[in-house]
Amino acid sequence: MDTQSLSKLTYIGIGAIALGVFVSVTVPSLFHMLTIVPAFVINWQLYKANKLKLPSSAWVLILMILWAYVSNIVNFDILNSPLRSFGKPKYWWFGVLSIGLFQVVFNEYINTFRAKRLLNIFWFTIISAALYGLYKDFPERISGFTGTMRYGYGMSFVITIMFGMHLHREKLTPYISKKLFYTAIVFGVTGFLATKTRGALLGLLASIPFIIYYKNKLYGKIAAFIISILLVIIVAISINGGHSSLRIFEKIGNSSNIKRFSQYETAAVAVKENPFFGVGVNNFSSMCPSLKDEHEITWYGYCERYPSLNCNYHKEDLYQYCGHAHNIVLETAANIGIVGGVLIIIWLLLWLYELVKTKNLLSILLIPFLINVVVAGQFENVFDANNSFLIFFLYSLSFLENRTAAS
Repeated sequence: MDTQSLSKLTYIGIGAIALGVFVSVTVPSLFHMLTIVPAFVINWQLYKANKLKLPSSAWVLILMILWAYVSNIVNFDILNSPLRSFGKPKYWWFGVLSIGLFQVVFNEYINTFRAKRLLNIFWFTIISAALYGLYKDFPERISGFTGTMRYGYGMSFVITIMFGMHLHREKLTPYISKKLFYTAIVFGVTGFLATKTRGALLGLLASIPFIIYYKNKLYGKIAAFIISILLVIIVAISINGGHSSLRIFEKIGNSSNIKRFSQYETAAVAVKENPFFGVGVNNFSSMCPSLKDEHEITWYGYCERYPSLNCNYHKEDLYQYCGHAHNIVLETAANIGIVGGVLIIIWLLLWLYELVKTKNLLSILLIPFLINVVVAGQFENVFDANNSFLIFFLYSLSFLENRTAAS
């Protein structure tokens, strides 16, 4: 296949992400299916031409992938789903492989018209997901097509970028269909607020000063001060009894927070018992029930240990809650050991450094996005399937303007 054919396949694959990231897990998976051959062929061509240059953060991702496979091999006998555990690092692999792939495809095939068409598809899916969620779930917490957490956190990440695009709209005029774009912002914000996802809201709030700073430094600093005060108020109200009318102000002792505390503790136990290799990729949630039983970790046990939390829960809530660690570092460390936890921190820091060093429009849009991911990732495992497609696509794309197209 020639470069043109490979680029067409990649373009269709990117279209699948634009169409599916807020719609289903299946649709964006077409990106992996359609781009696996183009990625290997084009990266090989770049390598032979001595034009394949990976950033430092990509090498950290490769180390994390290799360590994940070692973890799976060591823990093979306890893996709940070996196929899923060995398949999960595919998101990381495509984050690396797509750097060279996008270098060629965006420079040689995706022109302004094609880029605008991809964005229009994306804006349309944002509007559709919000409308569907509002119709299906309102006035309860809405879930879009993909579930409350996936939709809420993903929409928070995208809103961060869209706010930045609005501030720098004069540079993006050829790529933006104004009516569709601003309609998507209205429905995206409405849908996001209706999910009532507190961690996602905190991530968005943390990103706002950075969005503004790269447009006006003074206003950015003022925004940072105002939001810092707001965060202090939120914490103070939550500690001192909370306010049930707004979920962001709910007291520390509500069942949602306590459940997260129990997951943090269980993840820490998993790391303590398996410090080097963890329990296997994507396997912590499967090991969680036995770990909680063995160490008598019950989320409502916090209410007994710490009466000052003044917990509120109903008897029907007294079940053994288990799932992911609700924290990207703890989740990674529990799954593939302390080495994995350290590597993901290094990867995030290096990516941030590379974005700051780049100083182009793409990096200006993605720095607040990354801040949002890091902050929100302390309250939720944001590397679920849909958001992984989004995060690692943008990771690969973030190096686009630093690269020279292959000849």
